[in-house]
Amino acid sequence: MKSRIFNKLLLLFILSFVFIGFCYADEEDELSNKCLLEDRVRLQELASKIKVTYENAEDICAHDIDTDEESCDPSTIPNDSQIVFTRYYLKLKIYNMTDDFVIYITDGNNKMAVMPSDLDEDGVATVDIKNVTNVRNIVVNIKGRKAPCNQNSLKTVNITIPKYNYYSLSSSCDDLADYYVCQRYITFDMDYSYFQKHIEEYKEKISQMKDSSISLDDNNSTGSKLASLLANNKYIVLIVLLVLGVCVALFAIKWKERRKNEKKI
Repeated sequence: MKSRIFNKLLLLFILSFVFIGFCYADEEDELSNKCLLEDRVRLQELASKIKVTYENAEDICAHDIDTDEESCDPSTIPNDSQIVFTRYYLKLKIYNMTDDFVIYITDGNNKMAVMPSDLDEDGVATVDIKNVTNVRNIVVNIKGRKAPCNQNSLKTVNITIPKYNYYSLSSSCDDLADYYVCQRYITFDMDYSYFQKHIEEYKEKISQMKDSSISLDDNNSTGSKLASLLANNKYIVLIVLLVLGVCVALFAIKWKERRKNEKKI
């Protein structure tokens, strides 16, 4: 009887020990799968310094009529069967990225990863955006590269990618490159009637401003000429003013004497 009780107690003790061991192991696994607070703070500080922007780019390309192929390789020498053209696109630039991160770029259903190996010698990662026919939004998601700090996003950047404005090549935009309908890239839809209407209105406004400026210049010119004439003949002007002053003084004296004589009478 005592032997059976002892065996049961021994079994209970063994099972309790095993249960405690499993719980301790699960707790260790859970801790090992969590990014430590100090690591997350460090990564978030580094991620806050990452800057994402874009810039204009262009390539000189050639279209081969015979093969119907295109090449933008600068080492390729165009021949008589090739048509040379300029391809405009954008370059997405990522600055201050370190090897602590991997950056995911999402454009609709398309997703790509930028790794530390993509950094150039200046520490900048470049992604070519060839499709510039439509305005669209891309999401840049910055995450830690190493486990366990690679689960949650550290920083998210939303960027509106503009589209190429083919009307900017129009002769109507000559000397108007800074006007918003003539800029190379725009973030709104525009048809030809909208473009032409605003170009005409803007040119009319410029013409009116020029006319107003010419009128002001004419007035300023007349005043300048008069000032120059007086400055060049200042001695003559002084003599004329002196003579006028003497005449006025004599007239005043005679007028006072006449008033006195009238009172005596």
